[in-house]
Amino acid sequence: MALDEYTADQLITWYERIEKGILLFGEHVPLTRENETLIAPILASYLLDACGLIDSVFRDMTLDPTVVSSKTVARKDCTIIEFAELHAKSLDLPNTRSTMLVSPPRYRNPFSPWTSILTSGKYSDLDWWMTYNHLKHNRLANIKSCTLGTTLDATCALHQVISRRLEHVPLLIRRRWFPSKSWPIDHVIEEASAGRLPGLFVVQTELFATPVGSNTMLQSTEWQFPTDVANLNSKLSWFKCKDDFYRFLGSTG
Repeated sequence: MALDEYTADQLITWYERIEKGILLFGEHVPLTRENETLIAPILASYLLDACGLIDSVFRDMTLDPTVVSSKTVARKDCTIIEFAELHAKSLDLPNTRSTMLVSPPRYRNPFSPWTSILTSGKYSDLDWWMTYNHLKHNRLANIKSCTLGTTLDATCALHQVISRRLEHVPLLIRRRWFPSKSWPIDHVIEEASAGRLPGLFVVQTELFATPVGSNTMLQSTEWQFPTDVANLNSKLSWFKCKDDFYRFLGSTG
C-alpha cells in the first residue's frame, strides 16, 4: 500500500514539527550525548507523536490480513512485534545508522535490537518503544521515563522509516530532504516508483542524515554508513549528499 499524496505530505510536515520542537529545546539544553539521560517531560508529546506515526506508517505498509509466523493476522491487530517481522528486513532497519547533525558527529541506530530478527528470527524490545507504551497508557505515572535520549531515538527512527519508503521520494525531493545532485529528478522519481534508486543517497533534515538506496543494495551492510563514524568521510564519495552534509563532516565530497 501507499499513502495518498496529501496524507504522505502531512506525515512529513508532522515530522518536521517534531524535529523543530526538539531543536528549540536544544537551544536551551544542548543535544549532546552527556545530556541524553536528562528527564525531559516537555519532550513527551514529541516522543508520543513520533512513535504513533511509526506505528501508522508500518500499519499502512502491512497487508490486510497479513501472515506473520505462519499465522493470519488482521492489520488492525498487528503490534510492533508483527511489524518488526514484516518490515525490519525489507527496510534494513537493524543495520541503519543515521548521522546526528550535532557536533561532534555521532550515529543513532534506534532499531539495532532488531538484529536478532535477522539472525535468529526472535524479537527484541526497543527501549524507546517501551517508553512510548508506558507513556501512552499512563503519562503521569511514567513521566520520568521520557528522556532526551529516548526522544531522539524515536524521532530518528521515524526519520529512517520515512526515508526508506521509496514512494516518499517525490515528496522528499520537494521538501529538500533528498539530494538528486547530478541525477535528473524525473529519472530518480521514475526509478523510485519502480522500487529502486539509481544510486546511494543521503536523506537529510536539520537533525538527521539517513543513507538510502535500492532494496538490492540495502541487503548488505557495506551499503550503509560505516560502523565507526570516524570512517564516514572515507565512504562519503559513494553517496549523493547535500553540500552542507559534506561541510558538517569537514569533507569536500
